[in-house]
Amino acid sequence: MKRSFAFITCLIITLLVIWNKQAAETSQPIERTPTQDLTILMGQSKPLIDNSITPANITAKLGVTYQTYKSISDLETQGAKLCTQFKLPTGMLSEEEGHPTYTCTKQIDPMEITLKVVGMSDNQSYLLVKGTSLHTEGMQPLLQWIDQADHILLGEKIQGKWNFLVKGLQIQDVNTASTVLSQIEDQFQATEVERYADNRSVVISYDTKLLNEVVHSGNKPVKLQVSMHLDSQSNNWFITLGTPMITGEF
Repeated sequence: MKRSFAFITCLIITLLVIWNKQAAETSQPIERTPTQDLTILMGQSKPLIDNSITPANITAKLGVTYQTYKSISDLETQGAKLCTQFKLPTGMLSEEEGHPTYTCTKQIDPMEITLKVVGMSDNQSYLLVKGTSLHTEGMQPLLQWIDQADHILLGEKIQGKWNFLVKGLQIQDVNTASTVLSQIEDQFQATEVERYADNRSVVISYDTKLLNEVVHSGNKPVKLQVSMHLDSQSNNWFITLGTPMITGEF
C-alpha cells in the first residue's frame, strides 16, 4: 500500500513540476480566468457532493517560485511583506518538511486564508497562496477572494496559475470505483489520458473541453485529475478532484 501511495505522490509531483516550469517559461503575461474553471468544477461535481456523507471543501491554490533569499531573516522579511499585502496577521517562521517556512493565516467565515513563503534548497523562495471554504457556504466569498488575490499578485508582478480542488468527498455504498468514475466522466465529458490503479486506489488524468487550464504530461493534455481511495474499515470511497491537477503544498 505504501508503494502505491508513493507512486501516486510521485505522479502528482512530476506533473506539478512540469506545470510550474510551463508557467515560468511563459513570456507573455498570463491571462487569468480562474473563476470560470472553478465554477464549472463545482457545478459538474455537484452530484458527488450531494451524495457525500461528509461536507466537501473547495480549495483555490496558487503556487509559484518567488524570489531568491540570502538568509532565514531575508525569507522572513519576504513573508511578512506579502502577509501585509494580503491583509493577513503577522505570521510565524517554522520548519515544514525540512524547509524553513513563513506562514500567516486568517479565518474569515466561511473561509480560511493561508499564505506561505517556503525556502527551497536552491535559495529560491516558493510562494503558496491558498483559500479554503466549505462548498455549502463559501462559493461566492471564495470567488471574490480570488479576484482580490489576483489584483494583489499582479500588482506585485507575480505570475502563477491557480488550481482548484474539491476535497473531503466520502461516498457510501459503491461496490466499485467504475460507478463513480463513469459519473465523473459523463459530467465532465472527459477523456481519460493516464491512469494508475491498484485494488484500493486509483488516480486518473483527463482531458475535457469544459475546462480551460491545461498542463501537459509528455505530449498529453491534462485538465482534470481524480484521486480515489477505498477505506478498508468503512468501505467508503474518499475522492478528490482537481483542475488542472491535484497538487500538494509545495
